[in-house]
Amino acid sequence: MPVEKLTLPFLKNVKLPVGKQVFYFDESMPRFGVSVFPSGRKTFFIKYQNEYGKPKWLKIGQFPIMTLEQAREAARAALVKVDLNKDPANEKQGKRHAKTVSELCDLYLEIGVAHKKPTTIASDKGRIETLIKPLIGAIPIEALTRTDVTTMMTDIIKGEKIQKHEPSGKPRGIRRVTGGSGAAARTIQTLGAIMTFAKNQGFISENPVQGVKKPKDKVRDIFLTWDEVRALGRILALPQIQQIYPHICTIIPLLLLTGCRRNEILELRWEYIDFENQVFRFPDTKTGKQNRPFGIAAKKLLQNIKNQTPHANTGWVFPSVRGDSHITNLLKTFKTICATRDEHGQRILNRDDLTLHALRHTFATLGSDLGYVENTMSALLGHHLRTVTSRYTHAIDKSLILAANDISLALEKALNNK
Repeated sequence: MPVEKLTLPFLKNVKLPVGKQVFYFDESMPRFGVSVFPSGRKTFFIKYQNEYGKPKWLKIGQFPIMTLEQAREAARAALVKVDLNKDPANEKQGKRHAKTVSELCDLYLEIGVAHKKPTTIASDKGRIETLIKPLIGAIPIEALTRTDVTTMMTDIIKGEKIQKHEPSGKPRGIRRVTGGSGAAARTIQTLGAIMTFAKNQGFISENPVQGVKKPKDKVRDIFLTWDEVRALGRILALPQIQQIYPHICTIIPLLLLTGCRRNEILELRWEYIDFENQVFRFPDTKTGKQNRPFGIAAKKLLQNIKNQTPHANTGWVFPSVRGDSHITNLLKTFKTICATRDEHGQRILNRDDLTLHALRHTFATLGSDLGYVENTMSALLGHHLRTVTSRYTHAIDKSLILAANDISLALEKALNNK
């Protein structure tokens, strides 16, 4: 950056840059200078290091509204504070400033998540309270380094420094906090958003999360093979399973045949289902309002559910036995079913790592096995696609319906062991 003797003639006659602004530092007053923009705007500033050694920029005023003498005086007062280990940029931000990572997280949840869905905010808050605050919450924002972030990530992966139980907010409820690569990856993602917010607020000049390599989330690799789908079908066909768990014996196949997310099916309403066009018209999903095609096998299953359910007038496809809501968490029941043994005491499906979300991964993986390309599978799964056709609210590519038919029929055949 050029160093010049800042004078009134210089400020009036300085050549305007082309493209980006140019910073001129004053040779008689280090750390003070003026930035000149292509538009002709000239802004006085100081550049300094805070007590943590992080570079900071502070705008002093704009010429000629502020004279050169006034700017020097204001800069001199600010730099005195810097030399006394005070940060004038923080003082300028006033009450909205957060000093520690913990305070930053609170401010982020207060004013930085307006664009997010309530479920996403709840997930962010959970990671903040159970992982981010306990591990790095006491560190000043400006002192947080990439090493601190990497250490936190390692601690989450190992799970050694994690408080294992946290109040869930429900009566007598306890949230069990576990570590692992998946939890670490999602926490780093949340922290990255928080530090981007901090940068946009002017608290920091660089995001310390940037450049930290997240661990691979092994959950994405969990899916059923064709033989395991057949084994799951044998379990669901057992009379005792159908008698004890009638709802899950339809929810599991529907998740598998559609590739939908768990809550998209649990919260499914009859009004969302366009049987004629084989489309779910979701008013809100993880990626917003969306039309999602489903296959002929899923259509047959949904029609059977509608004909058999005594609670169709509630509006829910899977109404709760108690109250007017829908069925909620079925993970424990699903794991119990997956542990079912045959008459010889052998497990029919020998998998302990399965979750309901694994059925979505199964749809994606086995659909790819049938020869469907990534773009087709992304559309069937409802991934966020920025395409021209995504703007049209009712149009569905017929090729997607054909693909959904093919995949759902193949999975139905495997479930029925044919």
